[in-house]
Amino acid sequence: MSSDDRLAIGQQITKAKAEAEKAKAEANKAKAEAEKAKAEANKAKAVADKKAKAEADKAKAEADKKSNEDAREMGWQLPAEEVACDVLIGADRIHSAVLAQLYSYEGIPK
Repeated sequence: MSSDDRLAIGQQITKAKAEAEKAKAEANKAKAEAEKAKAEANKAKAVADKKAKAEADKAKAEADKKSNEDAREMGWQLPAEEVACDVLIGADRIHSAVLAQLYSYEGIPK
């Protein structure tokens, strides 16, 4: 093998290495752009989720308000706040607020 051949092979190897480095740099750039796009998509999703939750909370509050208004129109007294308990004793007879809460679908006793 002559020195010219060795020189040509060396130049080809150098050129191939340069092209590989260029391809690697382009791949890294594409990866960075993909990560940026993913971060932007996650941010947009978080904003959309927050907005959807706010709208759902507002709709629930409106539904609760309407339900409470309907109950008041039917003559039921509503509790001032929700309370969790294991046992509930209702001793307020036939027009019981307890019965009204537990069996609201039955309406007012006659």
